[in-house]
Amino acid sequence: MIIDQAQSTVDEDDFHENIKLKQIGRMVYQDGQVNIAQNQEKPTDFYATPFPYLLSDKTNCHENPLNYRTELALKISLYTSELIEAVKSYLYKSQSKLCGTSASSFVCHVSIIPIEAIRIFDKSIRANSPNNPYTLENNWRTNDLHSQTIEFSMYLTNMSVCEKIRKALVTNCRLSNFEIQYTINGSKNIQKQPEITTEHVTNTQLYRQIRTQSPSTDIVLLAENDFNELISQSVDAAILHQRTQINFDDAQISSAMNRLLKSQLSKSHV
Repeated sequence: MIIDQAQSTVDEDDFHENIKLKQIGRMVYQDGQVNIAQNQEKPTDFYATPFPYLLSDKTNCHENPLNYRTELALKISLYTSELIEAVKSYLYKSQSKLCGTSASSFVCHVSIIPIEAIRIFDKSIRANSPNNPYTLENNWRTNDLHSQTIEFSMYLTNMSVCEKIRKALVTNCRLSNFEIQYTINGSKNIQKQPEITTEHVTNTQLYRQIRTQSPSTDIVLLAENDFNELISQSVDAAILHQRTQINFDDAQISSAMNRLLKSQLSKSHV
């Protein structure tokens, strides 16, 4: 993830603070890595990228009486106090002149990078299969409260399937088939007009699935549902790069991109 020179505005305790982030390093944490960024406007402020972790004791199946669906609530921790302390230990060594070399002399501030919007994404091959026993809630949601934990919903065919998947997930507390995607507060791109490239389409799971099933076929007939799903996945990929300002309306850009993509793709082939 590139954080270099990302612009952000953080609202804390009724005052606004402008930050200008630049990635200054990467550290090993548990079985993964965490990127470290520094505020160029206030060099003693450092930010770490989230390290998502499934909270097994708070991940449960239940029947939702409002929609009559079986749901698995995925409770995910974005960071912990242990992660913050690990970042401080990293800074003791890499930024000792600026921050200090021990807890008693530490003068720098460490927090999680300010997230504007977040979602969970299913990257498994069977994600779009009609035989998939679950549907994952993957809509973008704002993170105005800068929460330490966040909950996503998975919809299952029945309670038995839900419990089976829950047990499989909580065994190692990591979501290997899923990816947490997020955008930084105030992140900007030069191009603000809706734009979908060939790469956005060819990198979708559905397109890869089609090419796997028909590797030597130049023209593939798509059912209307598959065509709309291809558009949806392509738009999701493009939106991740097209978010231009805080409170930018995803619904508005999604609608514009849907119209644009439908005008570019033929309904009969990919």
